[in-house]
Amino acid sequence: MATATLTPPAAPAGLMTAEEFFAHHARPNAILRRGRLVEYPVMPSLRHGQVCLKAGRLLGNFADDNNLGRVLSNHPHIVVKRNPDTVLGQGCSEIEDRMEPQRTQREDT
Repeated sequence: MATATLTPPAAPAGLMTAEEFFAHHARPNAILRRGRLVEYPVMPSLRHGQVCLKAGRLLGNFADDNNLGRVLSNHPHIVVKRNPDTVLGQGCSEIEDRMEPQRTQREDT
């Protein structure tokens, strides 16, 4: 029985793939939007961290109580679109179990 190997699509000329982004540019102040690197000049502020923590706590409790999925914070980079690739790193995200995102970076357990 043959097994299929999933290969990410190649990026159009001049654009970066999610895999290239993860290998060289994945930082809290960087995202990949439609194959182009976008870097923000500063790291998130203390206020940003406070707001993300509170939102994550509230959303996380609600998601846990209602078996709705997972809530992530601290800018986890998630591939949300392919060809051209978009990788976002939100301050706080909710992911439904049925819509598990494709991950191409290492996940610590």
